[in-house]
Amino acid sequence: MPDEYLGPVLVIGAHPDDPEFGAGGTIALFAQHHQAVHYVICTKGNRGTKDRSIDPEDLAAQREREQQAAAAVLGVRSVTFLRQEDGSLQVVPGVRRDLARLIRQVRPRVMITHDPWRPYQMHPDHRAAGFLSTDSVIAARDHLYHAELYYEEHLEPHDISEVWFYMPAEIDHFVDIGEVLDQKVAAVQCHASQLRDPSGTAARLRTRAAETGHRHGVAAAEEFKRLRIP
Repeated sequence: MPDEYLGPVLVIGAHPDDPEFGAGGTIALFAQHHQAVHYVICTKGNRGTKDRSIDPEDLAAQREREQQAAAAVLGVRSVTFLRQEDGSLQVVPGVRRDLARLIRQVRPRVMITHDPWRPYQMHPDHRAAGFLSTDSVIAARDHLYHAELYYEEHLEPHDISEVWFYMPAEIDHFVDIGEVLDQKVAAVQCHASQLRDPSGTAARLRTRAAETGHRHGVAAAEEFKRLRIP
């Protein structure tokens, strides 16, 4: 990975498993190149099942364990769970403040998150997480946004240099993940509660990565919209 990417990375997902599906290979490469990668998972994922016998809070606890395991496979430094209700994530000041706080603490160079502008993005949590992420970039850089972060918590403002949107509406950047594709697949397979057909999921991941790589002349790839922030 080129030197221009050096610096901490903050990855924001609506649910446990979103980072691995969306950018698991890229995350593994950042970590492999000794960058501190940190996760924020916005919701508990407590409604992500078709099993009518499971208690939602038991599912939430299981999904946190799965997310920790997946993050460890990729070399992620920390995972923060905001524990908002699955399916009910809202673009509200309180959640934006929580993300702005984490940005000021982690001080990332790059943020990786959902593309909220993707047409026909059906899942409301994905839309909300993307908008919260981009809104928090502004809230983290100006000291009078959520002024208590500066005046009471003494957190200095921070400017993020780039936002990378995974599964984007517009593609202008790709990452060759051929050498870490096995890691991505292994990380996704940690999310056992979400996989009705683990071997089929692995095959689909490999096929999709190969098809994406073919567009860019490499064996396997992930694609992004790379937004440079002036």
